[in-house]
Amino acid sequence: MDDSAETQNLQMLQETESDRVLARLVPGLAHDLNSILGVALTAATHATGTLTSLGGSLEGATLTKSQLQSGLDTIEEALRLVEGNLVRAVQLVGGLKHITGQQTGADPAAVNVRTVLDDLAMALGPAFRKSPHRLEVDAPDLLPLKTRGIELGRVLLNLVQNCLVHAFPKGTAGTVRLEARGSDGGVVITVADTGSGMPPDVAARAFDLYYTTRRDEGGTGLGLSVVKDLVEGSLQGRISLQTSPGAGTIFRITLPNIRG
Repeated sequence: MDDSAETQNLQMLQETESDRVLARLVPGLAHDLNSILGVALTAATHATGTLTSLGGSLEGATLTKSQLQSGLDTIEEALRLVEGNLVRAVQLVGGLKHITGQQTGADPAAVNVRTVLDDLAMALGPAFRKSPHRLEVDAPDLLPLKTRGIELGRVLLNLVQNCLVHAFPKGTAGTVRLEARGSDGGVVITVADTGSGMPPDVAARAFDLYYTTRRDEGGTGLGLSVVKDLVEGSLQGRISLQTSPGAGTIFRITLPNIRG
């Protein structure tokens, strides 16, 4: 296979794995979005009904000061609910912006790594609420990096989903922690879990293409291989793995500011 065909095949594998991971998120995101918009619509309808009632009393010259105050309080509370839930909807949709699209290989641009982490946490919220596990984010509020934001989001999404699927034995609860710090002109990001860890033979092959310990459960062995290729290719960085049985797993990603 020549270099161009191999590159094209690798890109197809990356997109396929990203699509699989996103597909697992969609039901939870859709449910949350429907609930949020349902509350906003109910509140808006209630405000409209109250306003109509006040208008009728005013027209009939029967509106009292107490009725007016009660109606205004009701409308204010309804509008607060509408605003709050629409903000949540915007955040939820915005949480997908770093992990969707077709900008693979796009020119690098300045991103705030903290924003990328927060957006990812928002998008993963439904998945974590359905599990006994917790997601934590720790990074400076402003952590600039010139990189490819879409690929960075996909890398982190794959790693967090890998933790959810593989790290924790059934019936246990654990924590996944996203942490980022500036370092030597770039950024170091860690994805750590408090799960069961990996034995040495599994850890040694974790990034190998098509290697999986869950083939019988639908595992493809693409996830961590795609992560490694994205980190070392499009993001021009390095990734390492630290793990042992019973001690959880830490993925450490070192990213430079990409020139150009």
